[in-house]
Amino acid sequence: MVADFQRQSRQRKLLYVGLILALFTATLFYRPYLLEAHADSLELRAQNRGDVDPTAAAVNLTLTGSRGLALCFLWQMAIEKQKRHEWNELEILVQWITRLQPHLATPWLYQSWNLAYNVSAESDRLRDKYFYISRGIELLAEGERQNRDHPDFRWHIACYYLDKIGHADQQRTLRSLFQMSCIDPRDRDPDTMRARDGKIDLVKFQEFCEQQPFLVRRLKEQLHCKTPEEVLDFLAENYHVPSRYEDRPRGSTSTEKTRLKPPEQQFPPLPRQKDLKYPGDYAYTAESDVLPADFDNYSAAHLWYLYAQEPLPPPVATPGPAWLNPDPNRYRMPRQPTAIIFRSYPALSQSIQAERREREGWFDQGWEIDAGQRGRNRWFPESVIVGRQDWAMRNWTKARDLWQQFGLRNGVYLDQSELEVLNERARLFRERFGVGPQQRDPKQRPEDFQGPLRVSYEAHMQLWWYVENRQRCVFPRHYPQSQAEATREAIEARELLYQARRKHRAAEALDDVLRLYERALPLWKQVLLRHPEFRADLFIQEYTYRIQERYLNLLVEKKGPEFRKLLVLQDGLANRRLDLKQLLALQDCLAFGANRVPGVMTCLPSLRWGQPGEAVEAPRGPFDELPPDGQPFISGEAIKRALARPDFDDLP
Repeated sequence: MVADFQRQSRQRKLLYVGLILALFTATLFYRPYLLEAHADSLELRAQNRGDVDPTAAAVNLTLTGSRGLALCFLWQMAIEKQKRHEWNELEILVQWITRLQPHLATPWLYQSWNLAYNVSAESDRLRDKYFYISRGIELLAEGERQNRDHPDFRWHIACYYLDKIGHADQQRTLRSLFQMSCIDPRDRDPDTMRARDGKIDLVKFQEFCEQQPFLVRRLKEQLHCKTPEEVLDFLAENYHVPSRYEDRPRGSTSTEKTRLKPPEQQFPPLPRQKDLKYPGDYAYTAESDVLPADFDNYSAAHLWYLYAQEPLPPPVATPGPAWLNPDPNRYRMPRQPTAIIFRSYPALSQSIQAERREREGWFDQGWEIDAGQRGRNRWFPESVIVGRQDWAMRNWTKARDLWQQFGLRNGVYLDQSELEVLNERARLFRERFGVGPQQRDPKQRPEDFQGPLRVSYEAHMQLWWYVENRQRCVFPRHYPQSQAEATREAIEARELLYQARRKHRAAEALDDVLRLYERALPLWKQVLLRHPEFRADLFIQEYTYRIQERYLNLLVEKKGPEFRKLLVLQDGLANRRLDLKQLLALQDCLAFGANRVPGVMTCLPSLRWGQPGEAVEAPRGPFDELPPDGQPFISGEAIKRALARPDFDDLP
């Protein structure tokens, strides 16, 4: 009896082993046709999701089920290393953390942010700050390569370029170092710009200035390198910055171009040509041999913001919710910010870049290196003008086109006829349920209505989303601004105001400064009159108030003895005597305190200077009058904001 039972048990075991072997053999033959094909279609395999690190894959295979425990241990060690300021050990631990969990976004995003923001802030020297910022960006770029089509990685890389390099406290130096990273070491080698006796070769130095006008101008005007010697000292001190190019010893006599590093080792990292779905949309990639002289962190951020749009589903021109994903297996949506804001960043980054160009003085006339300099302060014996291109017009025109393209593709730009048609269709629904244009009931669905009422409801919702999405991405401000700034009058006015500001800071002749203001203000007024939406923006009104205030203060400074005579407020304050500056401050306070909408000066009693009884008008600014359409150049709220921020760094 026992023998029969043992025999049956043995037979069952043999049968199970045979079935296992049969199934295993079958999967070996059918796996390439069934499982792998299905895994490829769903992009579940590691090679489908991005680049594969063989070392990390081998370690993950060895750890099997203990990978989570190892990750927790390494993460805790990294925190302790950071507390002790052991940065080299921290960087090694961060690399292992990301290798053990290559397809989880959190380790990449957090640790790259930790290096770029926290660790860099602990460094005292700017070169060290720049190094850890670059390491954070490189780490996140590595994560993007291993997690292909991940919009959040690409978006954060662009944000690092903007925030940590473009908006940091030491942005002037960091931006200079960034541009050096993009230049061939052969072209920025200070030893090649010196003669054998150690003196500067002005011919070669002038060639460098002509090739890199943005970098040289920033070094001279913002970092106060007063002589060519100081410029070369800066290049020598920071010669070994993280770079796109392979290492090259200083003083090399070779005239060949330095070879590019592999795209995975370059800084700044740029999108790779082979990964692009729409290569024609990108001016530069990681494979580009030479980047233009104006390529900076804002240019790199624009490329990554544009690259971040590729994993998203195609935009819908009909106004509606922007976060819907019609095919999750094919497209990916960002976790933050909301989709309509996410889609606006390519255009927004271009507007930021255009503003930055003008803030640094790049308009359409180039830069005269020794303008206003004499004697030993001059770099070159003759006048040298570099960067002769239409920088402002080109950048603002591109920004205008991008904003218009964004508006048309995402349903936030409709002409007046389209709006009238939609409002007419929505009238039936609004009258039936007594709702306003910006009212909605979240419980209502299109299937709740039939026939004409459903058409009317859909038109109402399109208009609701139209206004909602425009407000979210601030389209009513950015698009009119790009339209106005892309005009010749606006660029010329900005340039004249920039020159006037610089001449005044340099204590040059007051008459020359006033002449520049007197040429610029009518042009700026013309721009405001032609673009009412641009004029209605509070930021522009505040800017207009500031330039007018500067102009009036310069008039006071010029008139001197005349305007310092006693002044008389005639209507109700005839016996009150103040000087002009006190009156100007008083009128501003009264203007926004009384909340009067017309211009600054017209809401007060008439001001006259001189002895009582003399009929001499106090100075008025060109923006005090009311435009023909009744919309003021400067509102009370704009004055209030300007007075609350007296040190606000505006343009120019």
